[in-house]
Amino acid sequence: DGLTEKMTAVAGCQENVWLIVHLQQQAVFRIYELSALGLNLNYTESGWGTMPATAYSGGVIKANPAGDRLVACNTYNHGTGIEIYDFDKASGTLSNAFMLDSGAYYGACFSPGGNMLYGQKVASQEIYQFDLMSGDPAASKQLIGLCRPYSDMKIGPDSMVYFISRRGTTHKYLGRIEQPDVYGAGCGFRDSITALAFENTAYANLMYGLPNDVAIAIPAARTVHTLVLDTFICPWPESGFLMEAAPGNEVYQWNDGSTGSQKTVYESGTYWVRYKLEECGLGTDTFRVTMGAMPPPQIIVNENQLSVSASYAAFQWFKDGTPILGAQQASLIVQESGWYSIVVQDQFGCEDTTGVLMEGITRLDEYTTKRPVSLYPNPTKESIMLLEAVGISGVLRTVDGRFLKSHDFSRGPLSLKELASGIYLLYLYNESYELMEVSKVLRMD
Repeated sequence: DGLTEKMTAVAGCQENVWLIVHLQQQAVFRIYELSALGLNLNYTESGWGTMPATAYSGGVIKANPAGDRLVACNTYNHGTGIEIYDFDKASGTLSNAFMLDSGAYYGACFSPGGNMLYGQKVASQEIYQFDLMSGDPAASKQLIGLCRPYSDMKIGPDSMVYFISRRGTTHKYLGRIEQPDVYGAGCGFRDSITALAFENTAYANLMYGLPNDVAIAIPAARTVHTLVLDTFICPWPESGFLMEAAPGNEVYQWNDGSTGSQKTVYESGTYWVRYKLEECGLGTDTFRVTMGAMPPPQIIVNENQLSVSASYAAFQWFKDGTPILGAQQASLIVQESGWYSIVVQDQFGCEDTTGVLMEGITRLDEYTTKRPVSLYPNPTKESIMLLEAVGISGVLRTVDGRFLKSHDFSRGPLSLKELASGIYLLYLYNESYELMEVSKVLRMD
């Protein structure tokens, strides 16, 4: 089969290069793979195009710097035009043909950033600019200057776009676009650069082509795994939890088959999203999300003692909205009336709070019952005893309400040897386990 003059090379993703040509008067690209093993003659064909088959003839093929788009110019025959395509450099396939403009085009070039495309129209010797980032690239077409007919166009090492100027007789010049990523007049069109003059001789003449594009094979693509989020959420929001993958990539697909860079979930689980990296290869982000299920705290009131479940990891009691110094246990002895609340926290950092109004509280130093109790010695070094100890039991606690030990006084004195020096609270109960008295006990060395 005959080929047009179209040819370009694009770096692939597996230390390879794709050599792309076009069949003459057919809407078919032929793609060869070039690797360290040489040129694979078992080519693939991509049949994409919007024009009649006879329209595909002379003109250039160019890839954008990212290697994911191609432009193809066509000239000579009726119905020709300039088309762009998406190119998958991982598989070497084309898709999504789109016609930017009709008429005979010969040269073309993407801007270094890939957002602008320049095309050279043969008959009018004009260069047009297309904004590929606009909603309608075809409608963004605008004339930016003139050039020689059948002029090629190319990005230079200085990131400017060069073309063959129409000026000159004994010499030919290069023109350039100095800000090619800028739309409109700001692109800096110059019709000739006098420092780039080429003398016309019998053996040298600046006419059609410019040096070929160079494609350099890049290292083989790899999958990048990034753990984006491992979190515990409490409370779970009614609107769900929004996960967002690494931005700026392509073709996002989640583990349930849904697409897009964002996903909202409503339950705990491990989720992942895979996406095509901007250059080559695949990226995978993983989200491990756990929903908080902390039981709400409930205050139990027993006389002047407040308590909550000891299953929480941290506690803080408040009186009338002010933190109580040192009150960081599951229980609290209330010595005066007021609004008491507690903030609890679990091992994941989730918090909850509840409160209770305590009224008619008698201070501990005023707390007595109908049956007087004689406690001695107090202060003490080793133990403490009761007169009339029959049927009386006791519970020893710290001043902030933390349980230490229980004791039946009918069996003898309560030993305090193992305790540090300080003040403790002794709760005394009768045979019916009714609270008789709360006494302060001073342990001394």
